[in-house]
Amino acid sequence: MQKSVYLLKMMGVEDFRTTSFKYHHYGPYSRSLSDTLQEVIVSGLLQEKRTDYGDEHSHSKYTYELTDAGRAWLEENADEMAPPIEQLAPTFKGSHWRVLELAATALFVERDENMVDRSKAIARAIELKPACAEYRSAAERLLKSIGL
Repeated sequence: MQKSVYLLKMMGVEDFRTTSFKYHHYGPYSRSLSDTLQEVIVSGLLQEKRTDYGDEHSHSKYTYELTDAGRAWLEENADEMAPPIEQLAPTFKGSHWRVLELAATALFVERDENMVDRSKAIARAIELKPACAEYRSAAERLLKSIGL
């Protein structure tokens, strides 16, 4: 979720322009987004699923699905939704989480370190996240497909 929202912010989606992000081990992270996400879960609009993996389940992956109440809320508020979010949701959902992590981190590094060469930013992101190296081509394709 964090990576998708960061990519939307970088695309200039109005809803996320004021959301601030800092670098975190898993890429760009926003505390305010995390707080909002928890509020939406508690309110029953989203369901959070946790999957543990890694050595002795040392890592967790979280996925989110709309509940019936969430779908109803979206139907009521569909006119207020920004079209890019609705159009890009399948792209983000269909991307491996490591692709999103690498793409978002590369953009963060590019901006944070004032890099003008995208390939150097991706290489730097891979230095920070070596487990994402095999997803480089997919991350580059994703960034290109969303116009970044």
